Amino acid sequence: MKSGTLRKTIGTALMACGMMFAHPLGEMKKHQQMTDELLGTMLEQREKMHAQMKARHEQMQSQMGKPQQTEKQAPEGHEAPHEGK
Repeated sequence: MKSGTLRKTIGTALMACGMMFAHPLGEMKKHQQMTDELLGTMLEQREKMHAQMKARHEQMQSQMGKPQQTEKQAPEGHEAPHEGK
């Protein structure tokens, strides 16, 4: 193979590889913006879920603490009132 033909073949192959992997700058910025928006949404959802879990945990703790406080406040020898009876 002549050196000119080889150079042309290698050049064509490199151009083809470059076209497969290189995006125009506008496309890269668009993809980056979409990625940033997705990550922002994921962080917001995580924070929201964390706040809900924390509120639920605090609610469960307060509900679990109420019967114990009621029992402690009942006079000795008497049962605390039972719900549903």
